[in-house]
Amino acid sequence: MQGEEDNNEQPDPPTNPTALLPLETNASLQVGSQSIRWRGPTHRLRQSTLRMAAESTAPPPPSLPPPATAAAPRHPRLLGFEQLDARVKELTSSQAELLERIQKLKQEVQNWRSNVETQVRTCQNELQGLKKGLDSEVEQLKLEMKEIRSAIQKEKGNLPTQITTLEMSNNDTEQALQTQDQALKVDTDASMEEQTATQA
Repeated sequence: MQGEEDNNEQPDPPTNPTALLPLETNASLQVGSQSIRWRGPTHRLRQSTLRMAAESTAPPPPSLPPPATAAAPRHPRLLGFEQLDARVKELTSSQAELLERIQKLKQEVQNWRSNVETQVRTCQNELQGLKKGLDSEVEQLKLEMKEIRSAIQKEKGNLPTQITTLEMSNNDTEQALQTQDQALKVDTDASMEEQTATQA
């Protein structure tokens, strides 16, 4: 009998009043003056599916930069070596620049020197040509002066003889003129005598 009573006993009502409702139904319970709306697990499943789809289509959040690792403190000797290395690199670069500038200057000096040498050679050749021309002209003038001097010397040597010959020729002409005058006088005298004789 006791077993039958146990079987006839009704089960205790569930603590969750919506546990006996079907899954797809929504229920509203009246608790006191407030109503509680309960939605089934299908609605929750739908909301979770929509949330997952939105998360899959949404752009990924920007990646955050990696956290900066704290710089480990360096030994002062290492810092000194790094500064020395930087200084050596700077000096090496400046030395390379200086060497490049020196090479350019040397090239420019060589080009200028070659140009000057070519100009000097050209001027020397021109001067040598002018000197040769002047030397030949000077020699020609010297020869002409010698010829003129020799001709003058000859003329000087011939002047006395020429003067004497001129004087002799002048004397001869004077004597001839005198004889001619005398002959004319004789002729005129003879003709006058003949005329007077005929008149008498």
